[in-house]
Amino acid sequence: MSGGAWEYMASYLGNATSNSYVNNFKSLNAKYQTSYLGTGETSSTEDRTINYTANQHIYGDAVWETSSSATGTTSWNGNHSNLPYFAAPFFARGGNFHSSSYAGVFHFWPTNAGEYNSSGFRVVAF
Repeated sequence: MSGGAWEYMASYLGNATSNSYVNNFKSLNAKYQTSYLGTGETSSTEDRTINYTANQHIYGDAVWETSSSATGTTSWNGNHSNLPYFAAPFFARGGNFHSSSYAGVFHFWPTNAGEYNSSGFRVVAF
């Protein structure tokens, strides 16, 4: 999970309805996904900080538990913390080979959920 490929999560900004993947997720069972609150229209630190504060009640996906800020190297072990925004409403985890020392199990980054050669996913059975 660290430095090989980005791993997409079923966590996203629920208000980012211009993203077709978000709209598809909303039609699926909510039990297996996490919809975050926020406006986050841009990638600005201010918008991400507003979203970070608005979601401090969500526990279990190790965003709030392992980071201290919405941007920067503020996750455990100096991993990057960057909350999603409307143009990139999904969470990606871990980092890829280009992320160098910032990659790690506590690294999270926004993505538009497109197909990239440096991204993948992990199946989790309940």
